Amino acid sequence: MYHRIADLACDPWELAVSPDNFEQQLQVLQKMGTVISLPTLADQLQAGSLKGKNIVLTFDDGYEDNFLIAKPLLEKYRIPATFFIPTESISLKREFWWDELERIFIHTETLPPQLNLNLLGEQLKFDFHKEVDLTDELQKKHKSWKHNEPAPSIRSTVYMLLWQKLIGATSTEQQQVLRELRHWAKLTEEARPGHHGMSEVQLKQLGAQPLFEIGSHTVTHTALGHQPAEIQRREIKESKEYLENITGYKLQTFSFPNGSHNQSARNILKTEGFTAALTTDHLPVTKRTDRYQLSRFQVNNWPAPEFQKHLSRWMQGFS
Repeated sequence: MYHRIADLACDPWELAVSPDNFEQQLQVLQKMGTVISLPTLADQLQAGSLKGKNIVLTFDDGYEDNFLIAKPLLEKYRIPATFFIPTESISLKREFWWDELERIFIHTETLPPQLNLNLLGEQLKFDFHKEVDLTDELQKKHKSWKHNEPAPSIRSTVYMLLWQKLIGATSTEQQQVLRELRHWAKLTEEARPGHHGMSEVQLKQLGAQPLFEIGSHTVTHTALGHQPAEIQRREIKESKEYLENITGYKLQTFSFPNGSHNQSARNILKTEGFTAALTTDHLPVTKRTDRYQLSRFQVNNWPAPEFQKHLSRWMQGFS
């Protein structure tokens, strides 16, 4: 499971792999295993004929760097991949909500000293007096910080708290909170360069390449497991129709945003004709794996030797 191919100033969720490391990882993949397409894997599972220790590459979220950097490198090494696209990001050139939240609290040079925020009916108050200015020291702390470590600053503490509150909210609720935060921080909605999704033209070119498959990732990247069935159905159905119009072929695969799903969402996917759905669980796929709960290993920003170690360990889980 990949997300971004980029060098980032701060990456608490470890979603980015640098272009250099990504190319090294592709070279390792060529040597260590057979890389197959996701539809091929789904077909093998459906037929009960899972073959060998195969590897599948997937990309979530449809960042523009997937097209500009990942695509040519994958073509260079002739490695297939599936790209899961949240369709709203195609027409709206704004940052994803988690990136914008990070921009506000982690990257804004000067913040107001206090924040009073009505967050989905909960009144919250934060004091930034000690961290109004983004110092070199703060930037250094943020660059090395990972989400599973204690937050190293007031800014990162507030970021993580709000992230946890917003992860299960609807897109409308998330955008309402972000509007209030932008107004408070005196920022515009304009996305930072390199922090938005692919354009429709880029997506069409990606989908036209036989090596690659386009899959659905909902409309608004909502965590489906937190939503009622009517929202799940709309997010799944509308994203599928939109992407089928762009690509000209029937969509087969789906990735759950943030790995969030339940039986209702899985049933809707089956009704809509999807043949496979992917989670974020760190497990190998075996012949016993449910096609609508396919697990994946997240790839971090590792150079070749470290990636090879992780890959060897993951492949030991096959049976």
